[in-house]
Amino acid sequence: LSKTIGYLKGQLDALNGLGLTNHSLRKYQDSIIFYEQALNASENIMDEHEKTQAEGIILCNRGNIYQELGDQNKAIFYYSRALELLDHDKNKEFVSNILTNLGCSYEILREYNKARIYHEKSLTIRQEIGSEGGILCNLGNVYSKLGEYTKAIDYYTKALAVLEPTGHKEFIVNTLLGLGHVHNSLKSYKNAKYYYKQNLKYQCEIQDKPNSKDKLSKIDALQYLGIACYSLKEYTEAISYHEQALILQRELKDKVGEGGSLCNLGHAYGDLGEHQKAIDYYKKALGILEPIGYKPFLLNTLIGLGDTYCSLRQWKSAINCYRTIITIQQESKDYKKEMEYLLKIAAIYKQQGKILSTLNIVYKAFHILVREIEDVDGLPIANQQPQAILQELNLPLDAYPYPKWAKAIGKFAQRSTFNLILCFILGLFAFPFALIGFIALTLYRIIRNLFPHP
Repeated sequence: LSKTIGYLKGQLDALNGLGLTNHSLRKYQDSIIFYEQALNASENIMDEHEKTQAEGIILCNRGNIYQELGDQNKAIFYYSRALELLDHDKNKEFVSNILTNLGCSYEILREYNKARIYHEKSLTIRQEIGSEGGILCNLGNVYSKLGEYTKAIDYYTKALAVLEPTGHKEFIVNTLLGLGHVHNSLKSYKNAKYYYKQNLKYQCEIQDKPNSKDKLSKIDALQYLGIACYSLKEYTEAISYHEQALILQRELKDKVGEGGSLCNLGHAYGDLGEHQKAIDYYKKALGILEPIGYKPFLLNTLIGLGDTYCSLRQWKSAINCYRTIITIQQESKDYKKEMEYLLKIAAIYKQQGKILSTLNIVYKAFHILVREIEDVDGLPIANQQPQAILQELNLPLDAYPYPKWAKAIGKFAQRSTFNLILCFILGLFAFPFALIGFIALTLYRIIRNLFPHP
């Protein structure tokens, strides 16, 4: 009997081991098959406690696969089942790992409060058995995404205090990156730059022979540093970091990342006043991003290119960029952005003295909004805005949708101060008569409604 039990346990361990091996080789479907076989083998174990512990471990391993595949709901399902089966007192470290993984899955799903709860449960266990640095970092990430930056900084600082003496560089780089992000969100760009720079330093230390994943981490570090330098108006330094990122992206054939870096270089050269270089980088970015159709970077590139053409007063090219942006925004139904770029085109037409084209674009923008916005309460506001925009554009009187007699009076009043005073005096005299006429008309309508004709 003991030999049989030993054989069954050996078979179970072997199948679970094959599942782990195939997982590490990214042969996910093979790994799932071996875990299924391991679960079936666990049914033959007589001891109920041993059986449930084995099942819990296998279910957790299967959850890890789905988390890596990006199916967070399935991952959560398997992690939750594993938690129900495992002995929490005898498997504290394993249970803590599952709680952490649940927190990470909910974080990916943007359910940050649920993520916080699981990370806090994991932290309670880790504080008993040690190694809580990674969990503190995870809580920093969650509070950062919740916008509670003071708490985020507190957890990141505690994480660094625990991690730096242990030399866990992989966790340290994540913590430094998190601190950089928080300070960037707070617009504390000098601090953001400091932490991003520290992050890059650690990245270089742990990557003697970097693989693709390591290179991606280094690219992120370089790009964030470039963005922080750009925010500090340190454009030459920003260019240096984005160029380094670009080299690595080309090595990895990361087209989306390459397009993003080219766009960032365009922004930096544009703000340095080197507009032609900026245009060259934007065009290179478009050449990569348009076939892929990656909209976030594509929009940023078109916006930068359009604004650069505006700076050079190349109005036709700027309008073409803005029209492409409008087309993309129409596809994503971002009506606010669509209006914004229609009004940019209107401003260009106004700059060129094309008053009718300006009016046409302004009213087209608000016609689209009024037609598309479903919130009825927002419609009156939308209808009032064209008038405000027209006033902001400082158009001549002929551009406004007033009656001809009103425009004639307005033009007469604009000719001189004397004419303006005369119109004001005549208005004072005319107002009582207009008021009496209005009251008489109102009374007439009331009486007609009370005594309708037979």
